[in-house]
Amino acid sequence: MLYTLGIWIYELGIRLASLWNPKAKAFINGRKESFSNLPEGAIWMHCASLGEFEQGRTLLEYIKKEKPEEKILITFYSPSGYENAQIEGIADAVRYLPLDYPLRIKRWVTILQPQCLLLVKNDLWPNLLKATKGENVPTHIISGRFSPKQKHLKWMQQPLKGITHFWVQDETSAKHIRSFGIKQITVVGDSRFDRVYANVKNNRDLPLIQTFKGKEKLVVMGSTWPVDISLLEEKPTYKLIVAPHDLKYVPDIKKQLKGLLYSQANEGNVRDHQVLIIDNIGLLASIYKYADVAYIGGAYGSGLHNILEAAAYGCPLLFGPKYHNFPEAAELIGVGGAISINNKKTFQKAISYYFDKAPKDDILQYCESKRGASEKMWQGIFN
Repeated sequence: MLYTLGIWIYELGIRLASLWNPKAKAFINGRKESFSNLPEGAIWMHCASLGEFEQGRTLLEYIKKEKPEEKILITFYSPSGYENAQIEGIADAVRYLPLDYPLRIKRWVTILQPQCLLLVKNDLWPNLLKATKGENVPTHIISGRFSPKQKHLKWMQQPLKGITHFWVQDETSAKHIRSFGIKQITVVGDSRFDRVYANVKNNRDLPLIQTFKGKEKLVVMGSTWPVDISLLEEKPTYKLIVAPHDLKYVPDIKKQLKGLLYSQANEGNVRDHQVLIIDNIGLLASIYKYADVAYIGGAYGSGLHNILEAAAYGCPLLFGPKYHNFPEAAELIGVGGAISINNKKTFQKAISYYFDKAPKDDILQYCESKRGASEKMWQGIFN
């Protein structure tokens, strides 16, 4: 009862915010279409947002390749993942997951009658799990990651026990789930490594970026926030590309760094600039292949952004101090492929260090050792 009341209060808050907030408006309006034209009997994957979609994508690609006759439904909790999955065209249908009201979510599952449900990482909803168990829907956690810090799991023990199998990233996650008396667990690793490997194989050549770099050293600062930009010297002595986390920061970055916008760059003017500012979406993963050093933003705030896109090219990494919830960051530091910095001085020192000594082979070997989670899950779930 209290949980359902909490969902109702949360929805009310989102509805109020939707009067002025575009993301909240998309959250509400998108759910008006949740029940329309559902592909019955589909393989259903649920992702909280874009990051989880990228984590589950390689498993979906296995399914599309090996079982092309099967329908695929992807649901999202947030607008960012929903909008990107629509563009990719990997699913037969993309919908917002209805809010976790008991009757509403039960009706959804009853109408859909999915072949199975694949829940990416740890976006767990009690009434959803109750509904899938009631309809005998095989439910799998894929690339799951759990820790004692997730206090809400304690009161979700009963729904968790109804999950068919947990395919988790590491032994820490497995140990925590076992503490609830659950035994159906397999450690497979993190499928994000499979995804970034696929990105490297299928990366785009970007002639403008190559022309901009020329024969100079290139630092790429990806997914940056204003605090990350403050680490820069007034006039970098190397070529610099900045890709902000949110495009709303582009005007301020241009004013501060006097850089050229990618949208205004051409073969004639790009080589004459020291700073290039990426003012569109979708290029960053391919840009990293040209970098001599990559700085990844977010670790001065709520959390480090994706470092694996750059690491997959063997690019040495820099990031701020708040990385401890990201095991891949600590592991890359351990193999010499990353440095955590905390001010301008350590930032410049780390760049100079990696310009002289780039541990590309160590980084590539680390990434290679982590591949294979998607295939293990494919074999375990569908074969």
